[in-house]
Amino acid sequence: MQNILISIKPNYINLIFQNKKKVELRRRIGKNFTVGAKLYLYATSPEKAIVGQACISKIDSYDLKEMNPELISSICKMGCITLEAFSLYFKNSPKCYLLSLTNIIQYEKRISLHQMKNVMLRPPQSFMYINTKIDELLQHEMLQ
Repeated sequence: MQNILISIKPNYINLIFQNKKKVELRRRIGKNFTVGAKLYLYATSPEKAIVGQACISKIDSYDLKEMNPELISSICKMGCITLEAFSLYFKNSPKCYLLSLTNIIQYEKRISLHQMKNVMLRPPQSFMYINTKIDELLQHEMLQ
């Protein structure tokens, strides 16, 4: 099972760590997004650091054209997102994916953008798979 580096805005990551945001919303996911996959959580600007990790406990997929207002409202609540932000994010997207997260860990020592570049890792726009070598290097960076 491949680990995944996923970019998330800092305000949403903070809500994940506070256990308020129950699901991560995505327009697309890759084939290796599976139950049990480990996600490294990269906080985008202004933080620019890997700040924690989580595991995927469940994946739900919805066709946006078939979603009713009650379901959208429920998803917005679980995802700590406004209806306006939901509509803007999913505009022109055919699918809505919900990643339920478990085993959420906030790192005491964050992995900065500089440290990421030291291990030849650049933050993804959305997500990227982490090979074993990069995973080992990230674990090493956390221990320093």
